[in-house]
Amino acid sequence: MRKPPARLPVFKNLPLVLLASLLLFGGGVYVGRYGLPAAGSGSGVSQAIDSKNFREAREVIQRDYVGEVKPQDLATGATKGLVAGLNDPYSAFLTKEEADQLNQSLAGTVEGIGIEIGEQDGQIAVIAPLPDSPAAKAGIVAGDLVTAVDGKPVSGQPLDEVAKQIRGAKGSQVTVEVRTPAQPAPRSLQITRETVKSPSVTVSYRGDVAVIDLSRYGDTTKEELDKVVTDIQAKKPRGIVLDLRSNPGGFLEGAVTVTSVFQQGGSVVKQEFSKGRSETKQAVSDGRLSSYPLAVLINKGTASAAEITSGALRDNRGTPLVGEKSFGKGSVQELEELSDGAVLKLTIAKFFTPKGTAIAGQGLEPDTAVPSENPEAQLQAAIGQVK
Repeated sequence: MRKPPARLPVFKNLPLVLLASLLLFGGGVYVGRYGLPAAGSGSGVSQAIDSKNFREAREVIQRDYVGEVKPQDLATGATKGLVAGLNDPYSAFLTKEEADQLNQSLAGTVEGIGIEIGEQDGQIAVIAPLPDSPAAKAGIVAGDLVTAVDGKPVSGQPLDEVAKQIRGAKGSQVTVEVRTPAQPAPRSLQITRETVKSPSVTVSYRGDVAVIDLSRYGDTTKEELDKVVTDIQAKKPRGIVLDLRSNPGGFLEGAVTVTSVFQQGGSVVKQEFSKGRSETKQAVSDGRLSSYPLAVLINKGTASAAEITSGALRDNRGTPLVGEKSFGKGSVQELEELSDGAVLKLTIAKFFTPKGTAIAGQGLEPDTAVPSENPEAQLQAAIGQVK
């Protein structure tokens, strides 16, 4: 994700999902008052729009609704519907409060159960629980499907609505019903929300192999990775495993920065925008760990920016990917601050690996497949690939 200009309190572009614990929609343009445009589209092709039903529904609500009619709430709902009309689970409208919560999440601090969710095949799927979070301690794992929150089925609900129900103040409780795809019977988990804070980068050593655990691409990732690089350069292991399992992504610039540590120059990601425009992000001058043998661990929770790093290192270095097929989020979102501090999160591009491999809806297949039921076996398989 690209960092925003100074006027924005949130990131500019993010290829990630950063999902459940972080994103939601909110208020905005008062379509209810001014109606919809008569014509026009992003592609420049004029299209007639029939907003009669919208106007009539608004009039009936104002005339007959038994409760209080709050114009700003109608405006919020109208804006929500406007963005929902794109049928894109990664585009959303965030209120100022929700945008602030997203920033906190990228900084590594959230109040909730510490879970990232995404929409997959029409279902709400767990991309990843944050390390040591209430969700992780309750046994929720990447790939679980969320079926209900506090007894209310999530089927048919927008992703951001489900996220809002899961998130909440520290000390409060939420009951989340999840199901493992291979086991049809759901399990109900009562979880106490906490303030979840965790570093995005850590390093451990398995014999003479360094294992870098990168959990997200956030505000502090570059500084934390710099410390890890210094430690590795001092200890001189024979190789490195980059563990991107259950990494839901984050800033696009973070993907470029992290990838650049492991390769000398070259491209990192290709982006395709509207109207046929394309752009290739190049590695920044770094390459501090490019001489070390490397393997990358991925699973079904590896998404977005983490998929950019995985795909780039395989294309550019021939780095083997070990584990499971990744999530398959291959799009970039731009966040634009509106006049009252609300934010429009809009998908503006699709991304591809340097060799042109599409990721959206497909994911990256591992070179060595090892199921997540045995995480240690995955790690050992990755260590075995470090040659």
